[in-house]
Amino acid sequence: MIKVNSVIIEELENTGCNNGNYPMVTVHTTNGDYHGLTCNCRKGCANTWDVFNIEGKEFSDEEELLEYLEY
Repeated sequence: MIKVNSVIIEELENTGCNNGNYPMVTVHTTNGDYHGLTCNCRKGCANTWDVFNIEGKEFSDEEELLEYLEY
């Protein structure tokens, strides 16, 4: 099992959901850190990661976690 311990999102001016200005995100898990991009609403607009309410969630393996983030 992989548990999400915390999510750290870079602070940017003028972040958006479709403007191309997406902050870096680090997802800290019991299996290490995962790095990607998210959008202003944190729900994965424009092919960014969905990290909305992900803290504390558990996944069976890395593949399941990445599928969730990239969906």
